[in-house]
Amino acid sequence: MRSRDEAGIEGVTPHSFRRTVATVLDRAGGADPAAEMLGHTSSKITKEHYIEPDEKVNPVTAEILESLAPTQVKPQS
Repeated sequence: MRSRDEAGIEGVTPHSFRRTVATVLDRAGGADPAAEMLGHTSSKITKEHYIEPDEKVNPVTAEILESLAPTQVKPQS
């Protein structure tokens, strides 16, 4: 795309915009609105190919797992 090249933007494609839209809509309202916006008849394709997985760890889960770690002993001075 000429305008993209003139702006110095690399690696951005129409597909990446679609993935971004699908992911934002999924986070805000679920996969069904995302599928509808992209024109998919089912959210299955949207989930498999467009929505980025949420890789955040639930803070409660993280706290529980961290409680299993051995505590560090501070060296005496």
